[in-house]
Amino acid sequence: DSFAAAIDDLAMAVLLGELPVADRHLNQLLGAGEPAVRLIRVLAGWVTRLLRMRMDVERGQTAEQVVDGARPPIFWKVKDRVAVVLGRWSAERLARVSESLLECEIALKRARAPDQLLLRRTLDAIASQGRRSADRREVRG
Repeated sequence: DSFAAAIDDLAMAVLLGELPVADRHLNQLLGAGEPAVRLIRVLAGWVTRLLRMRMDVERGQTAEQVVDGARPPIFWKVKDRVAVVLGRWSAERLARVSESLLECEIALKRARAPDQLLLRRTLDAIASQGRRSADRREVRG
């Protein structure tokens, strides 16, 4: 379904630090009337799943093995990007992202500020971390 594809694309763009791409997908979802709280919850679910997968990587499996063995299966269009995310983000950093998404959800529920502003700030902060992670990998690479 188009929501699932758009949220997958948003999650990957945010975690890979692709700010313009993330912004485009976020605008698409918000423009379709998706509530900010729903988006944050679905993204938190993605991060929780990635955290469990990353723990398998830290136990010695390759990112590709973890992605190929994932249950439920990872949609084929995002498999390669998920493997890249697993290579860039440690379990510790993904746990911090999960906490930040939970804090955003709580703030959204009692927000006095516009929902979209809180959501954008949170996702921009995560995407910035993803971008810095990519930059460090390129320097080492």
